[in-house]
This record gives sequence, C-alpha cells and structure tokens, in this order.
Amino acid sequence: MSLKILSKRFIKKLFLQIKSEENFDFSKHTTYGCGGIAKKAFFPKNTLEAICVFEKIIKTKTKFCILGNGSNVLASQKFFNGVVVCTKNFKGIFKKSNEKIYCLAGTTVQEIINFCKKNSLGGLEFLYKIPATIGGLALMNGGAGGIYLENFVIKIKIFNTKIRNLNKSECNFKYKRSTMQDIICLILGVELKIFASSTMQISKKLHLVAKNRFGLPKGRSCGCIFKNYFLDDIKSVNCAKNLPLNNNSTLNFIYAKDDLRLAKLNLHNKKFVEENKVRLGKFISAGQIIEECGLKGYKIGCAEVSNEHANFIINYGKNSFDVYNLIQFVKDEVYKKKGILLEEEVRYIGEF
Repeated sequence: MSLKILSKRFIKKLFLQIKSEENFDFSKHTTYGCGGIAKKAFFPKNTLEAICVFEKIIKTKTKFCILGNGSNVLASQKFFNGVVVCTKNFKGIFKKSNEKIYCLAGTTVQEIINFCKKNSLGGLEFLYKIPATIGGLALMNGGAGGIYLENFVIKIKIFNTKIRNLNKSECNFKYKRSTMQDIICLILGVELKIFASSTMQISKKLHLVAKNRFGLPKGRSCGCIFKNYFLDDIKSVNCAKNLPLNNNSTLNFIYAKDDLRLAKLNLHNKKFVEENKVRLGKFISAGQIIEECGLKGYKIGCAEVSNEHANFIINYGKNSFDVYNLIQFVKDEVYKKKGILLEEEVRYIGEF
C-alpha cells in the first residue's frame, strides 16, 4: 500500500488534519530534558497518517528524525532545520490470538504490559519499567536482563515508499542493532509472540523485574550510554584473561536457566559454565569498565557520570553539549586506559 491509490484531494485534506507543531522543543520531549528546537513536528495517530507524513518527507527530500518516547536519544542544542515525526499518539494494541499481539509503533512498554496483564498474556514481563515505545525497542533490539525483543518478534511492519512486513530473519537482529537502522523507513508496528499465563504469574515476574531495576540511577538520563563489550564465542573465556581489566573484574554471562537475572561469573569458574550450559552470550559491562577507569562522579558542566551506575550520565542542566562532551571524554579515557573502544548506544539527533 502507498498513497497512490488515494486521490490527491483526499491526501491534501488528510495531511492538513494531522496534528503538527511549529518550533518543536526537544527538551520537552526527551528523557534527557535538553536539546534545541526543530522547525516542525508531526504527531500521526494512525497508520494512514503516519504513511502520509513519511511519504511527504521522502518525496520532498526533507531532513527528518523519528522520535518515540525520547528515551534513548540526545538532541543537539543547535536548530534542527527539518521535521520530527513523533509517534507518541500512534498507539494501539490488537490481540490476534493467545500467541500473538500487534502493537502500533508509538505504544509504550507500560501500555503493552498493562494490556498483557489484563488479558493474562505472558512473555514480555522482562520489558517492564523500560521507558520506551515498541517502535524504538524494535529499532534498537532493546531489552533487559540479557533478553532482547528479537526473541519475541514475529514480524515488523515498516513503510519505505510502500508497506513491507519484515519477518524476524529479515530484521537481521544483533546486539542493539537491526536492519531498520540501515534503511530509510518508518516502523509502523510490531507483531509479538506471547503465551497464555495467569495474572498471579505475571505479577510475580513483574515484581522480580522491578526489584532488579530498583537500583538504577534516578534523574534525567537516557539509560545506558554505551553498549556492553561483547566477546565473540566460548573460546573468548580464555581471551578475556588478557583484557586490561583489574584482578576483581568479572565476565558476565547470560544465565540460561533464569531469564530474569544475570549471573556474574569469575573468569575461571568453568564448572559453573558447563553445569548451566551458558552459551547465549558473554560480555564485559561497559559500566564496570568505566568505573575501573575512575570516572564515576566525573563532571563536565551540568553533566555527571552517575555514582550509582557508571554507564549512566545524568543531566542536571539544559545544555546537551555538556552531555555530549562528557560522553566523548569517557570514551577517550576508556580507550587510553583500557585499549577498549566503547560504542554508543544513545542515538544523536542533529549536529554536535
């Protein structure tokens, strides 16, 4: 489907009805609470409006960015001479069966959790408390506790001149990556697999997830700034001994027997690895690496590396350049001291 089958008169009328805002303020629409002004923003509320806006942008070759909950981005203080497609009003959840639901891109994690709990549908509890939309999570292959959205994706509906349904393999999910990051497209919705459960079981899992997330830093942030440092395969257990880390450093494994927690294993604890068949992934926490570089509490302007979790940068002001400069400083210091080049998880909007 594209708008070609609709009359020009209808399209023009539809476009004029879509909610829009001149001089869009990023500081009011991002969890960092900073950033400059964009020329204009559109707030589509359904699939047709979203396609209408995006097709107009593509045809006119207008500079644009797509913004969901604004929880994994840092917007520049400079004027953004383009259009923001904000999906906050683009919400909806549709139960297709006891095994699948379809969510429009702007639907928040909390709304999905509430829907699943009300309808006794389990599987997505691990996402609880993540301040994101499902479209943003799909783009980043987001997750928590070592579990990622890719494990529950059936297909993702996108628009890039026409509607396409990408199956899981076509999404090419990797750690914090997806095909959607590499093409010009708008995510319209995500079909997820779930399963029948009980309210009691769901509540128990949500309580455990909330307990695990309780210690995360408070304040204005985008969550984790950097991706964790991954090791490629089981042979990397030995390679890890040569990494420039302190003696008390730990290698983190995804614990196959419990999908709601991570087991921190000593590098030499091979017995535990074998007994629990831990094969899903191995990484060294970016927060741990940053902490070992002595950067907790380091400040630039109104931005500070959290004393609670070194992979969080808290913003106490209104200038996104403070946050950006601190991110680059941390990145440089880690490389100097550890020889590790950290990769940002946060996505930048505009020029820095």
